[in-house]
Amino acid sequence: MTQRPRLSSEAAQYSLPLLEPSQLDLFGFSTAKSMGAARPALQSAFEPAFRYGGEKSVDVFGALCGEQWAAEDFADAPCYEDARRVLWAPADWPRPVMALAGPRFSGKTHLAHIWAKHVGAQILDARRLADMTPELAAKLAFSGPLAIDNADLGVASIQLFSVFNAVRDGAGPVLLVGAAAPASWRTESPDLQSRFGGLSSVRIYEPDEKLLVQILQNVCRKRFIRLSDTVAASLITRSDPQFEALEALQSGIERLATEDGLEPSLRVVERILNYARMHGSGPAGKG
Repeated sequence: MTQRPRLSSEAAQYSLPLLEPSQLDLFGFSTAKSMGAARPALQSAFEPAFRYGGEKSVDVFGALCGEQWAAEDFADAPCYEDARRVLWAPADWPRPVMALAGPRFSGKTHLAHIWAKHVGAQILDARRLADMTPELAAKLAFSGPLAIDNADLGVASIQLFSVFNAVRDGAGPVLLVGAAAPASWRTESPDLQSRFGGLSSVRIYEPDEKLLVQILQNVCRKRFIRLSDTVAASLITRSDPQFEALEALQSGIERLATEDGLEPSLRVVERILNYARMHGSGPAGKG
């Protein structure tokens, strides 16, 4: 029988699960699932580090073990050159508001966090902004540089409009982050739509295969999955060379581990690709 370790008074307030040896596996998924049960208790302590993490995310480990958006973990590449050049010189922006656009898995959120640290900005998700009053949103914009992720989701329209008004009155700089060009961002407010349409923007361009290999390995590493250079390169070469392909590949690798209990290797690349092809939000591989 596994004995429960003694806890400090501070640690005792969080109800962490006791793990038996049989619960630990090669990939860390059993641990991740068990830790997931502690999410409600831990969330208040580490908010907002993983409030909006995906269902498959094991971001609780990121919150406990280190900086989630560290600059040294960013897989830099030529496709980010324009974004870096523009974002790192906010004094040269045509207006104090700039939009950063890039598809899922392109690293735009990571880049926004690096920018925020570089200029001393606060950063929050638009879904957090939606919980604020318009007055508080304006006050936040006046308090210093600000980055708002997922500004394209169609939430926090009133609050975003207040941020624009604050910028007109001298606040900023403000970085808004979304998946596509800002003119296509969702909102029910015609006035805010007009503001989006007039935004200057910079986008993340299509990646090369070397970058995709790096990002796929980083994603797997955060999920405690070992993915060798050879296997990662084989998966990328046989898939669509776009950021969106990474989501399907990551899902295929996780399914291989959780459903088949296998570590990614060259002999199971085709099985991973088949799983990826079945993943609804990802593109089909080249075959």
